[in-house]
Amino acid sequence: MVLELKCAGSRRAAAKIRTMKYSLPSLLALAWLVPISAQAAESPRLSSVNKVSVIAESPFQLRIETSAQTAPLAQMIEQPDRLVIDLPNTRPGITLHHLVRDELNALNPNLLRAYDEFALLELLQYWQGLAVLIVGWPPRFWKKATRDSSHPFFGHPLFPKYGGMLSEEAKNRALARCKEKKILAVPLVFSFRAVSLLKRLRAMEAPHQSTLIQLTKRTASTVWGIPADRLEAEISKAIVIPGDAFAAENFQSEMLRSSVIGVGSIVRKRNKLFVAAKGATCQLLTKELVKGTAELICLHGLNRINDDLYYRVIKTTDRIDLEPWMIQSGGELWRRLLEALPDGYPVSRMLMNLARSPAEVLHQTLESVIEQSDTAKDRLAQLAEAKF
Repeated sequence: MVLELKCAGSRRAAAKIRTMKYSLPSLLALAWLVPISAQAAESPRLSSVNKVSVIAESPFQLRIETSAQTAPLAQMIEQPDRLVIDLPNTRPGITLHHLVRDELNALNPNLLRAYDEFALLELLQYWQGLAVLIVGWPPRFWKKATRDSSHPFFGHPLFPKYGGMLSEEAKNRALARCKEKKILAVPLVFSFRAVSLLKRLRAMEAPHQSTLIQLTKRTASTVWGIPADRLEAEISKAIVIPGDAFAAENFQSEMLRSSVIGVGSIVRKRNKLFVAAKGATCQLLTKELVKGTAELICLHGLNRINDDLYYRVIKTTDRIDLEPWMIQSGGELWRRLLEALPDGYPVSRMLMNLARSPAEVLHQTLESVIEQSDTAKDRLAQLAEAKF
């Protein structure tokens, strides 16, 4: 089914489609602030979003292609001005870079395929690449979380119980995607192929960096509804991590810190908060902008706690040696959360209230979502309405 929606006014009324957020990549630590649930067995048959494109500037016209018939609900929202489109009973059919696939194809028709492949290699490296030698074998790591008191997740109410399962689900989903796209994932040459592909992507992007940066900002703005002028983006071959960020406390952390290819942060300028990101490629840059915006939303939810508690939380959780495990399981967690999101509640509001909720409420809500409980949607709706 093809939907064409028209809107009088400027392109500033950017489309924000809630179901597209299903395809957001791993949100690292944020994904563990917001663990998530799969679709309930009795859910109706889902459609998927296959393609989104802008077909006219004035008046603004958006074209959405779905795999089955659906009834879109559209409304205009102010501050910033944007068109919000809700597609009931839909699921992800695209990844972030596919939101601007027509523009990417116009620049270089090989970019989309290369982005798809790199996204899969980036995730699967933790089971098949040299990353296993640095961070360890995932099944062993998650198993130790249940019995080793020195494990960073030992005693956590959710990590030991669900981390391994979510990690395995993410791997299986990625392998299935490789098969679908005819991408070979051979362990012996895996890491070398990823490095080669990264170099090839940089070469393909080099003539179009200015245009690609604008596309990354537009994509992040579309996903979250944040004004593009609050986003700062840079494609950079060398990512320099500030000395006070991600302190390397051991050899593993030092190795991970030296191999960072994307980073995002929240910065204050002119009494306003901005999302700043750097990435080795346009695809990585987009992911960092989207993650950074999610972090900004969570920070807004945490603005009621005192500075001392906030910095203690960040020091405990924002560790580079934990990021590989967040990446492995974060995407599946995020996907499940958004599939369990009740109708009528924007994900930004849900994120903010999850960050604000008491620990016991947070854990009970997340567990019901992960377990695909019939009560998951009701719990999330109650959380969205809660006044903390």
